[in-house]
Amino acid sequence: MKPTDKPRTAEEYWKLGQEFADKKDYPEAIVHFTEAIHLYPKDANLYRSQAFAHISLKQYIEAIKDFTKAQELGLESIALYINRGIAYRMSNQPGKAIEDYNRAFQLDPNDIAVFVNRGNAYAELGDFQKAIEDFTKAIQIDPNVLMFYNLRGNLYSEMGQYRQAMEDYSQAIELNSRGTSALMNRGLTYYHLKLYEEAIKDYDRVIEFDLQDSGAYSSRGSAYSALGENDNAVADFKKALELNPNDPAIYNNLGNVYVASKQPYLAIQSYGEAIRVKPNYLDGYYNRGNTYFILKKYPEALEDFSKAIQLNPNDFRFHHNRACIYLTLNQFPEAIQDFNKTIELNPGLAVAYLNRGRAYKGMGDKEAARQDFQKAAELGIGAGEGELRKLQS
Repeated sequence: MKPTDKPRTAEEYWKLGQEFADKKDYPEAIVHFTEAIHLYPKDANLYRSQAFAHISLKQYIEAIKDFTKAQELGLESIALYINRGIAYRMSNQPGKAIEDYNRAFQLDPNDIAVFVNRGNAYAELGDFQKAIEDFTKAIQIDPNVLMFYNLRGNLYSEMGQYRQAMEDYSQAIELNSRGTSALMNRGLTYYHLKLYEEAIKDYDRVIEFDLQDSGAYSSRGSAYSALGENDNAVADFKKALELNPNDPAIYNNLGNVYVASKQPYLAIQSYGEAIRVKPNYLDGYYNRGNTYFILKKYPEALEDFSKAIQLNPNDFRFHHNRACIYLTLNQFPEAIQDFNKTIELNPGLAVAYLNRGRAYKGMGDKEAARQDFQKAAELGIGAGEGELRKLQS
């Protein structure tokens, strides 16, 4: 057919659609596949081709419809089930995806793509054990794929099984010594195990391979901070911010280091930058509020904790810290109200009973204070017993 000729048959439209798809012009490919389907709606392959174009455009619901129509017309293949499974996963339907991967498994129980994709779907459902089993099977089929070790290692890490995670990341690094993702992951695992010097070594290697990796500088900064090497931590966080000035977590971590090094005003500036970058950044308000409290800037601290409560009213820390400010200011009714909410959210927080008891004492309600001091003592705070003795004297 000449380029100027108009397609006449479903096959001609399909061929043109494939040409557009090969050029990554997926919208035009879909136009031609749709015309082909209009002329010959009983060809399963036409729906399959259109489904792949929809996936390339991240139009997952449309892809699912086309794959399903192809299946209804008699097409059954591993590729159909795996790719429809991917479309289900990307449209937040991991359970449906697993059903398709199970169908693909029935067709070929040794297809490595089945285990990798099904493992990802199980992970998204929170069934880490089944996900690990699938990634393990993928490794058994091909033990030389770095990604499989990273995937399994990530799950071990998520489960707090850091030793197993480290083994997987180390195996991935053995397969590719310049694999920065495995080095970053192992560094984080060392960090969780409080092996900060080892973590720093891995982050050093990442930076050696990629001087522009802001995450490596930020992670190394956290390790330096954990070691109390605040100057090194500050330098790394500042470098990370040069490379990625829009990450609120880096500003927040820098602020924490300034607090640790007794530079509260610099900390407040850093927390303010975190909030500037992300106006609803909870940690920024919480940490800045704590720093204002240290500086006895109570109105500013109240404002930050109130904002944090507005953003997340179910975090007991925000209510408790605001209550402590009210207690410091002798605003006892307001303090009690916030301590009540704190205890509602975290009934086992002994210090909340202790401080509420002090607020009741300040209001002259000795019986309510006695009960709270008694509860605090039962929960293991010795100051509760001391407050009880003061009441009785």
